[in-house]
Amino acid sequence: MALTHHTVNAGSNVFVGLPYVLAQGAITQTIRGPFTINAETVHVVFWTGFITGTGTSATGNENATVFIGTPSTSTPVPGSTATFTPTPSPTPTQTPTPSSTSSADVSVSIVAPTTILPNVPFSYTLQVRNSGAIAASSVAFTASLPANAIVQSLSPNAGISCANVPNPGALGGVMTCNIANGLAAGALAEFGFVVLPIQEGKINITLTVSTTSNETNKANNSTAATVLSQRKNFYLPFVIRQ
Repeated sequence: MALTHHTVNAGSNVFVGLPYVLAQGAITQTIRGPFTINAETVHVVFWTGFITGTGTSATGNENATVFIGTPSTSTPVPGSTATFTPTPSPTPTQTPTPSSTSSADVSVSIVAPTTILPNVPFSYTLQVRNSGAIAASSVAFTASLPANAIVQSLSPNAGISCANVPNPGALGGVMTCNIANGLAAGALAEFGFVVLPIQEGKINITLTVSTTSNETNKANNSTAATVLSQRKNFYLPFVIRQ
């Protein structure tokens, strides 16, 4: 028996039929199944009839064919080949995933020392960068400035406008800023500070950024830095002579 193979997808209905070339009389169609074979649903369809000139049940010239779909219920005309009419499977609709090649990627970083001396000024810089393939629009960032350090000077890049900016001589607070015209692909914006720590201990700074542009990576949209203000102890050796 010749077997014609058709590729099927998991979960499809598979029908195996035995079409005969008939000379006389009607045929009887018998469907067996469904059966599960290798996670597939399988129906086996048998047709019984007569082969030309023999007058006996069809046993010699069978052709088994695998079809995807529902078998035809019509009775084949004697002398013709019985076939199935395949039913096309619907094509699943997929939601496109935004590509990283068509996305912005804004990120933030804080450049600051790890340790400093009390009552000694030090500088730190807030950085906002777009590492994506397209420009980032409506870029905004929020910075929490240390409340235990006096602002001595500040130097934002052109195009950065902020609310609640501490004046020189004031302590830090929460500052919100916008970058005019956003950030082009690969662009960097900076806001520098010089501050004076007023006590020993940790000086904490946090920074968060957002954009209205398509952005697939948001894991780098916030950061924090801690500067430790502490005195250094000096030990002077001495010798006692007797």
